[in-house]
Amino acid sequence: MLRVLLVGGGAVWRLGVKSLLEKTGEATVSLSEEEGTVEGKFDVVVFDAASSGDRWVEKALEIQRKYSGAALVAVLSRSTRDDLILALETGVRGFVQPGTDDGILIDVVRCVAQGNAFVSRAFLGGTEAVALPKGQHYPGLEQKLAQRLTEREKEILDLLTRGLANKEIAQALFITEKTVKNHLYRMFKKLGVQGRTQAAVFAMSLGSHKNKSLD
Repeated sequence: MLRVLLVGGGAVWRLGVKSLLEKTGEATVSLSEEEGTVEGKFDVVVFDAASSGDRWVEKALEIQRKYSGAALVAVLSRSTRDDLILALETGVRGFVQPGTDDGILIDVVRCVAQGNAFVSRAFLGGTEAVALPKGQHYPGLEQKLAQRLTEREKEILDLLTRGLANKEIAQALFITEKTVKNHLYRMFKKLGVQGRTQAAVFAMSLGSHKNKSLD
């Protein structure tokens, strides 16, 4: 049985998510307001990051200090790329938007409880949520990335992570859209990912585009 804590947000939000998770029979759910602390150990902490505005990463760190060992899931409407990277690097495991489909939210809790990461495509210009397999964003993968990708593939991954579509990538690099697709296909196989969203999350979790380069 998963031990889940819901932090922040309004009482209606907390009670709604509590009811949703407990209906599965897989979780016991406790509730906490923004400034409160609940005694006990938890597997997953879901917190309403949207209510913290631009301070949501700071709030995530505060929650993490309070509930060490729990996997954090942030519910937020929007985020800058740098904040998303920082949150990944500091241990937030899931990112979903308010109003996310009930089934997906349940999957997020299961996913992060198993040590995986879960990022909504909404933060990368898509509409669905995808899971990133356990271990695809831990130390050691930077070497894997550097060794497997060609310089052109690194350039394309960097642009992909910035949210550019295939046509825009082709224009930026003065190549054809078909060539971009061929590079993407080979790159996905090398990285062991299933599409552009997982590839972007892979790169973002390494923080590799901070310096506008994957070198």
